[in-house]
Amino acid sequence: YLSREYYNLLRKFCRGNIELAQLYWMISAEEVSSDMINIQPFESIDYSFLSKISRIKVQILHVIVLHESMKMEDIRRSTSLPERDLKLHLSAMIEDGILLDNDHTLRINPMLYRFIIQLLSEKNLITT
Repeated sequence: YLSREYYNLLRKFCRGNIELAQLYWMISAEEVSSDMINIQPFESIDYSFLSKISRIKVQILHVIVLHESMKMEDIRRSTSLPERDLKLHLSAMIEDGILLDNDHTLRINPMLYRFIIQLLSEKNLITT
């Protein structure tokens, strides 16, 4: 029963995002032995800070979501932001864990992806 309940909650929370489900499942694995994995209930992330980010950061997130991942120069061309301002915003979002930087290619943190999609949808920037 508990196993079924855990996976039902995980499925509802992740809404079909398999990458997010895998991350939460790995975080939930408390103890692993040769024949058993003890799973603890997961706690969802407090993402309320996303509703307070600046309009410029929302614009940057929108561009990255539309392209899945982007290099800084591509983001600059898409947003028309001055390079110095863009670097400051991107650095802050990387430091805050909103963006991940993989060899100068930026993408949304998978743990926050669903919440960012929700934010962009609430601002009528995308439809879900």
